[in-house]
Amino acid sequence: MLVADEVQCGIGRSGEMFAYQKYGYQPDIVITAKAIGGGLPLGAISVTEALGNEWKTGTHGTTFGGNAVSCSAGLVVLDELQSEVLANVQYVGSYLYNKLESLKIEFSSHILSIRGRGLMLGLELSFEAKKLVEMLLSKRVISNATSQTVLRILPPLTLSTLEADEFMTALRECLEKFNK
Repeated sequence: MLVADEVQCGIGRSGEMFAYQKYGYQPDIVITAKAIGGGLPLGAISVTEALGNEWKTGTHGTTFGGNAVSCSAGLVVLDELQSEVLANVQYVGSYLYNKLESLKIEFSSHILSIRGRGLMLGLELSFEAKKLVEMLLSKRVISNATSQTVLRILPPLTLSTLEADEFMTALRECLEKFNK
Protein backbone atom coordinates (compact mmCIF):
# COMPACT_ATOMS: atom_id res chain seq x y z
CA MET A 1 0.00 0.00 0.00
CA LEU A 2 1.28 3.47 -0.89
CA VAL A 3 0.37 6.48 1.24
CA ALA A 4 0.97 10.05 0.01
CA ASP A 5 1.39 12.54 2.84
CA GLU A 6 0.17 15.75 1.21
CA VAL A 7 -0.39 17.69 4.45
CA GLN A 8 2.12 20.38 3.51
CA CYS A 9 2.83 19.87 -0.19
CA GLY A 10 -0.73 19.21 -1.39
CA ILE A 11 -3.69 21.40 -2.31
CA GLY A 12 -1.81 23.33 -4.99
CA ARG A 13 1.42 24.16 -3.16
CA SER A 14 3.57 22.32 -5.74
CA GLY A 15 1.67 23.69 -8.76
CA GLU A 16 -0.48 20.57 -9.04
CA MET A 17 -3.44 19.70 -6.86
CA PHE A 18 -1.21 17.07 -5.21
CA ALA A 19 2.59 16.84 -5.34
CA TYR A 20 2.50 13.10 -6.13
CA GLN A 21 0.95 13.93 -9.51
CA LYS A 22 4.34 15.21 -10.71
CA TYR A 23 5.80 11.73 -10.34
CA GLY A 24 3.31 9.57 -12.23
CA TYR A 25 2.09 7.23 -9.53
CA GLN A 26 -1.27 6.66 -7.88
CA PRO A 27 -1.26 6.24 -4.10
CA ASP A 28 -3.78 4.08 -2.27
CA ILE A 29 -4.26 6.72 0.42
CA VAL A 30 -3.80 10.51 0.25
CA ILE A 31 -3.69 12.51 3.46
CA THR A 32 -4.33 16.26 3.33
CA ALA A 33 -4.75 18.99 5.92
CA LYS A 34 -3.78 22.60 6.60
CA ALA A 35 -4.30 24.21 3.19
CA ILE A 36 -7.52 22.37 2.43
CA GLY A 37 -9.28 24.36 5.18
CA GLY A 38 -8.16 27.75 3.91
CA GLY A 39 -6.87 28.69 7.35
CA LEU A 40 -9.45 26.77 9.35
CA PRO A 41 -8.69 23.36 10.89
CA LEU A 42 -9.59 20.65 8.39
CA GLY A 43 -8.08 17.36 7.29
CA ALA A 44 -9.08 14.73 4.78
CA ILE A 45 -8.20 11.16 3.91
CA SER A 46 -8.84 9.97 0.37
CA VAL A 47 -8.62 6.27 -0.43
CA THR A 48 -9.07 4.05 -3.43
CA GLU A 49 -12.51 2.53 -3.91
CA ALA A 50 -11.20 -0.89 -2.90
CA LEU A 51 -9.90 0.43 0.43
CA GLY A 52 -13.03 2.48 0.97
CA ASN A 53 -15.10 -0.67 0.71
CA GLU A 54 -12.94 -2.32 3.41
CA TRP A 55 -13.10 0.50 5.98
CA LYS A 56 -16.00 0.33 8.33
CA THR A 57 -17.44 3.21 10.35
CA GLY A 58 -15.27 3.93 13.36
CA THR A 59 -12.10 2.23 12.08
CA HIS A 60 -10.37 5.53 11.33
CA GLY A 61 -10.39 9.03 12.74
CA THR A 62 -8.94 12.46 12.32
CA THR A 63 -7.89 15.29 14.59
CA PHE A 64 -9.36 17.88 12.25
CA GLY A 65 -12.39 16.02 10.97
CA GLY A 66 -14.95 18.13 9.26
CA ASN A 67 -17.19 20.58 11.01
CA ALA A 68 -19.67 22.67 9.03
CA VAL A 69 -17.65 25.90 8.96
CA SER A 70 -14.31 24.25 8.10
CA CYS A 71 -15.94 22.05 5.45
CA SER A 72 -17.55 25.12 3.87
CA ALA A 73 -14.14 26.80 3.76
CA GLY A 74 -12.69 23.63 2.21
CA LEU A 75 -15.26 23.74 -0.57
CA VAL A 76 -14.27 27.35 -1.33
CA VAL A 77 -10.59 26.32 -1.43
CA LEU A 78 -11.36 23.51 -3.88
CA ASP A 79 -13.42 25.89 -6.05
CA GLU A 80 -10.59 28.44 -6.10
CA LEU A 81 -8.12 25.77 -7.20
CA GLN A 82 -10.30 25.18 -10.26
CA SER A 83 -9.64 28.79 -11.32
CA GLU A 84 -6.25 30.20 -12.27
CA VAL A 85 -4.59 29.55 -8.91
CA LEU A 86 -2.66 26.45 -9.98
CA ALA A 87 -1.44 28.16 -13.15
CA ASN A 88 -0.29 31.07 -10.99
CA VAL A 89 1.60 28.73 -8.66
CA GLN A 90 3.34 27.15 -11.64
CA TYR A 91 4.17 30.47 -13.32
CA VAL A 92 5.19 32.49 -10.26
CA GLY A 93 6.89 29.47 -8.69
CA SER A 94 9.07 29.06 -11.77
CA TYR A 95 9.67 32.82 -11.90
CA LEU A 96 10.74 32.88 -8.25
CA TYR A 97 12.91 29.77 -8.63
CA ASN A 98 14.76 31.34 -11.57
CA LYS A 99 15.30 34.55 -9.58
CA LEU A 100 16.65 32.47 -6.69
CA GLU A 101 18.99 30.63 -9.08
CA SER A 102 20.43 33.98 -10.18
CA LEU A 103 20.80 35.04 -6.56
CA LYS A 104 22.55 31.75 -5.80
CA ILE A 105 25.17 32.58 -8.42
CA GLU A 106 25.62 36.06 -6.98
CA PHE A 107 25.83 34.79 -3.38
CA SER A 108 27.38 31.36 -3.97
CA SER A 109 29.19 31.40 -0.64
CA HIS A 110 25.88 31.91 1.20
CA ILE A 111 23.28 29.95 -0.85
CA LEU A 112 24.30 26.32 -1.20
CA SER A 113 21.20 24.96 -2.90
CA ILE A 114 17.58 25.65 -3.78
CA ARG A 115 14.98 22.99 -3.05
CA GLY A 116 11.36 22.48 -3.91
CA ARG A 117 8.87 23.35 -6.64
CA GLY A 118 5.90 25.59 -7.13
CA LEU A 119 5.54 27.87 -4.13
CA MET A 120 7.15 25.50 -1.65
CA LEU A 121 10.82 26.39 -1.73
CA GLY A 122 13.82 26.24 0.55
CA LEU A 123 17.25 27.82 0.47
CA GLU A 124 20.04 25.81 2.01
CA LEU A 125 22.41 28.37 3.50
CA SER A 126 26.00 28.30 4.66
CA PHE A 127 25.00 29.99 7.90
CA GLU A 128 22.27 29.77 10.53
CA ALA A 129 18.94 30.43 8.79
CA LYS A 130 17.30 32.08 11.79
CA LYS A 131 19.64 35.07 11.35
CA LEU A 132 18.20 35.61 7.88
CA VAL A 133 14.64 35.08 9.16
CA GLU A 134 15.17 37.90 11.67
CA MET A 135 16.67 40.19 9.04
CA LEU A 136 13.81 39.55 6.64
CA LEU A 137 11.27 40.20 9.37
CA SER A 138 12.80 43.64 9.89
CA LYS A 139 11.93 44.22 6.22
CA ARG A 140 8.35 43.03 6.80
CA VAL A 141 8.92 39.64 5.14
CA ILE A 142 7.72 36.62 7.08
CA SER A 143 9.69 33.41 6.62
CA ASN A 144 11.03 30.69 8.84
CA ALA A 145 13.83 28.20 9.23
CA THR A 146 12.96 24.52 8.90
CA SER A 147 16.33 23.35 10.10
CA GLN A 148 19.53 24.93 11.21
CA THR A 149 20.45 26.14 7.74
CA VAL A 150 17.31 26.09 5.53
CA LEU A 151 15.19 29.18 4.87
CA ARG A 152 11.63 28.09 4.13
CA ILE A 153 9.74 30.08 1.49
CA LEU A 154 5.98 29.38 1.51
CA PRO A 155 4.18 32.43 0.12
CA PRO A 156 0.45 32.54 -0.61
CA LEU A 157 -0.59 30.64 -3.75
CA THR A 158 -1.79 33.97 -5.15
CA LEU A 159 1.70 35.54 -4.99
CA SER A 160 2.30 37.90 -7.92
CA THR A 161 5.59 38.44 -9.76
CA LEU A 162 5.66 41.97 -8.33
CA GLU A 163 5.44 40.54 -4.80
CA ALA A 164 8.11 37.95 -5.70
CA ASP A 165 10.36 40.79 -6.84
CA GLU A 166 9.75 42.64 -3.55
CA PHE A 167 10.78 39.50 -1.67
CA MET A 168 13.88 39.13 -3.84
CA THR A 169 14.89 42.74 -3.18
CA ALA A 170 14.58 42.23 0.58
CA LEU A 171 16.45 38.92 0.40
CA ARG A 172 19.28 40.44 -1.66
CA GLU A 173 19.61 43.36 0.78
CA CYS A 174 19.83 40.94 3.70
CA LEU A 175 22.39 38.71 2.00
CA GLU A 176 24.52 41.74 1.14
CA LYS A 177 24.86 42.41 4.86
CA PHE A 178 26.54 39.01 5.27
CA ASN A 179 29.23 40.10 2.79
CA LYS A 180 30.31 43.02 4.96
